[in-house]
Amino acid sequence: MSSATPSTSIASRILMVLATILTAAAMLAGLANFELLNGNRFAGHADDIRKDPAVASALGVVVTDKIITANTNLAALRPLVQSTTTSVIESDAAGPVFRSAVRPLHQYLTSDSDSQVLLQAADIAAISISALKEFKPDLVASVPDNLDVTFSSIGSQSFAAHTLQAARWVRVLSWLLPLLAALCLLAAVLMGRRTWRSAGFTVGRVLLWAAGVFAAIISLGVIANTIFTPTGLVPAVASAAWSTMVVPTAILTLIVGFAGLVLIACARTLPVRNLREFDQWALRAARSRPTTPAGWGVRVVALGLLGVLMVLRPAMVIQFLVALAGVALVAYVLAEVLVAGYEAALRRGLAPKAVASIRRYGARVLAALAAVALLVSVAVFAWPQSTSIAAETGPADQRCNGWVQLCDRPYNDVSFEASHNSMSALDENYFLAEQPTGIIGQLNAGVRVFLIDSWYGQSTNRPGVIANSDATRAQAVAQANETFGASTVQSALRLRNSLNVKPEGPIGLYLCHELCELGATDWPKVMSQVKTWMDQHPREVVTFFVQDIVKPADVATMLGDVGLLDKVYTPPAKGQDWASLGQMISSGKRLVWLHENEADTAAYPWMLYGPQWSQDTEYTNPSVASFSCAIKRGEPDNPIFLMNHWLSGFGSLQADAKKVNARSVLLPLAQKCEQERGQIPNYVAVNYYNLGDLKSVVQTLNGLD
Repeated sequence: MSSATPSTSIASRILMVLATILTAAAMLAGLANFELLNGNRFAGHADDIRKDPAVASALGVVVTDKIITANTNLAALRPLVQSTTTSVIESDAAGPVFRSAVRPLHQYLTSDSDSQVLLQAADIAAISISALKEFKPDLVASVPDNLDVTFSSIGSQSFAAHTLQAARWVRVLSWLLPLLAALCLLAAVLMGRRTWRSAGFTVGRVLLWAAGVFAAIISLGVIANTIFTPTGLVPAVASAAWSTMVVPTAILTLIVGFAGLVLIACARTLPVRNLREFDQWALRAARSRPTTPAGWGVRVVALGLLGVLMVLRPAMVIQFLVALAGVALVAYVLAEVLVAGYEAALRRGLAPKAVASIRRYGARVLAALAAVALLVSVAVFAWPQSTSIAAETGPADQRCNGWVQLCDRPYNDVSFEASHNSMSALDENYFLAEQPTGIIGQLNAGVRVFLIDSWYGQSTNRPGVIANSDATRAQAVAQANETFGASTVQSALRLRNSLNVKPEGPIGLYLCHELCELGATDWPKVMSQVKTWMDQHPREVVTFFVQDIVKPADVATMLGDVGLLDKVYTPPAKGQDWASLGQMISSGKRLVWLHENEADTAAYPWMLYGPQWSQDTEYTNPSVASFSCAIKRGEPDNPIFLMNHWLSGFGSLQADAKKVNARSVLLPLAQKCEQERGQIPNYVAVNYYNLGDLKSVVQTLNGLD
């Protein structure tokens, strides 16, 4: 062991300061590489900025100015125009269009690949304008003389020279700065005391200092963002951009800071005697007053910033402290387990050599693990990022319900996969289930139309059992007896141990196949999940056809509570063409809602009354031979055609579904019904959608195979 001289000690401290600066800079470069150069994450951040109320409002002002400049007659309607443009800008419906525009722009600014769509389009435009000037000068008389030069500049990316250079530097610095920081740390350790303890302290302190710099930046940025209200487009975008980066920046800060703490903890317990020593040291350090002016200043500033944040953003501080406490608790539990194991082995005299090795090398192993975790983090943040954006968020995905060919078709000219009694699912423990998975599982599998039954239900004296409300129970029992048979219902209730259930909880909205004791789904909960799914799949049109006991007003309230009311579609008057799938997706109105029994269309125009809007086929078919295309309910000119295609009875649900869903059975019947009824089967509803060939049959009906 060698001791450091005063000169080497000073040099070591200078190197530690330099390493801290390089580490903080490396964190910044890694964050920029990971979050901004990656196409998908950049598109997500850009979309979050677009939806920020301040940005949308500022953009609304800019767009309104342009509109009124182009048409001065609209000046008197400025408040209405501005409100409308702002709403459109921040709406979910604008997301796909906006992300489609972001994709080529991001590639243009960050990648010098010659295969970019924007560059190719610019070059084509430049060549076309030059050719037209030469051969058809009269056609381009109003085109600016230098427009072809401008497009050529875009094609050569001279417009993006600065951003391209910055992107190149970010890619280089994201791995070069961590390497330089590591070299400085190595030099600092070699010039100081060359011990494992000294190395742990040196690296740990540098990491903590760098994390502290970032924590101070985050705190000051959050405070400034809270105090100052941005005015104008550029300040609003800057403020929103900062908000989108707070979380990833905080995560990176926690990673680096926690790695520093682990290394210091390991350094203090070399060799391992008791990891609880570190707990005692940490508590003393937190309570004691710093002995140096620098330490006192850092502590005062840190506590001051924390206090200001607690006043301005208490919720954010609480979330951060809870996360920090969780990390500390996990670390404490791990330390206690290690200590307990070490002490138990020591008391029992087990494997003295192994115990001695743990005592001597245990902390070093922990330190090595922390170092490996840190290196993995560096690799993740420094890894070259793809500038391409996933198809579902870019212009490459202009599909509607999975197919470009469907975008221009009116909704009522499209065939959809539909599930009968969609809520009655095996994986949700329904008695005599008619589908393999619940509604979200069906959405993921391609089903887009859901035939469901709604009831009022209550929790009961038997945990986990839902019963129909007193007002609807007699009706539910009668329908269940008719559907399943009285003896089957009694057997099922005995199996569910629910013959004598007593409803006692508050009345809620549930999906049940007649009797809720035989299976129940919390309706608001599943619709909230549907809302999340639709947000994640912005180019999908979804339909619910409800056999309703629940009143229209309660349904409307539920859809409002879960955030789906802004997605419901109201068709034009009967006899007029419905919107195409593409138009529904662009408008954001891509949820179609029908009721079988009651629909208050005066109060809720989007709530379509099934008998007025749909026509269907027989739904009680005992055999394949009994299937018919004859009309069962509705009028022949109703625009929606529901084809009911399952066998009645519950003795062989899956075997029946596999038989009737087979292409050889389902397709000829669907084509026959289309010919006889003069209407494509819009909803092809089956049991066990996963058995047979429903998907391929629907594709054939849509002319997609």
